[in-house]
Amino acid sequence: MHRSAGAFIVAVLWVAWLASPARSAKVIELWKVRKDRPPETVQPSSPVTDDAQPPDEGAPAPDESPTPDPSSARLAEVLTQAAARSGLTLTGEVAALSAEALAPPPADEGAEAAAPPPVELPGVLATEAVTDYDLVALAAADFTHPKGQTIRAALVQMRSPAGAWGLFSRNRGEQPLAGLAQAASFGRGLRLWKGRHAVILAGDPPDPLADKVRLPKLGRDIAALLSGGGAPPEMVGWLPGGNQLAHSVVYFHAEAPIDSDSLGLSADSEGVAAEYQVGDTVYGALIVRYPDGEAALAGWRAFMAARLGGDAESGTPGSRRTAPEAGRWNGTRAKGRVCAFVVGAGTRNQAETLLAQALGSAHD
Repeated sequence: MHRSAGAFIVAVLWVAWLASPARSAKVIELWKVRKDRPPETVQPSSPVTDDAQPPDEGAPAPDESPTPDPSSARLAEVLTQAAARSGLTLTGEVAALSAEALAPPPADEGAEAAAPPPVELPGVLATEAVTDYDLVALAAADFTHPKGQTIRAALVQMRSPAGAWGLFSRNRGEQPLAGLAQAASFGRGLRLWKGRHAVILAGDPPDPLADKVRLPKLGRDIAALLSGGGAPPEMVGWLPGGNQLAHSVVYFHAEAPIDSDSLGLSADSEGVAAEYQVGDTVYGALIVRYPDGEAALAGWRAFMAARLGGDAESGTPGSRRTAPEAGRWNGTRAKGRVCAFVVGAGTRNQAETLLAQALGSAHD
């Protein structure tokens, strides 16, 4: 980890990306956080609760580089206390940041490009967490295990349990774990969900045997310091269960697992997606609830034009074969402001059946 006179914090988080059948690993990085004054000392306090609110939007803007706000400071305290319980040693400092510190500042009128954000976070944690799931605060740090392995940890607080579940759903491993939090999974790292909080843990270098012991231990200690509950988004229950790859379910707003432009999504839409497998064929289904019927029709037409070769200005909801994907079928149907989409089904019957099942449970 590169540091310059204690003025930079670097935390690199490795998580598995499960949006494709290959389930390839995707790197999530926290690069060089610049601070113009020393980090504040966080005093012990009660466990983090879901009553914690983001900073007052009307408060005066600070005149210095971002420093921990109350929400992120509490998250930083949880990480350090949990790590101590797990016998880990903090490496460097904890990066504790609010959503405002992570969001890119607006570009000045006439400027060629917006100024870079205080923290560059490529990948899921940078984009979907801040823009799609309404992040409140983030704390991230590196810890050292007595046997030398580095454990990278990030604790994220959202405005709602649904948002936290959405972030958790983006990078779940294939192995569910019980007894750690409301939900947990293990793959190339550990993911946890509890109330309005999501946790990302990874060993560096990865050690499959050790990680199965060390990461759940730290995850359990973190979850014990978090309070509050909640349920997954209601729409998760709309997805048909038959032939579904359970670990593939994702909740989203404007950032879908497939090209969002072909669905006409916005921050006011919400949706769920999952993978299905019949024999050797893996295909996807999405259900999107748009803010109104006009937006739903626009999304349906956009998908028709992008995926089915249909006329974007006419037609009725249905399922059609797409020529560019030889032997595969895409389809879409609408009901009110809810649209169902199928991508890559092996047969037309698979696509039609999945569309009918998806819309059977959906409602406005």
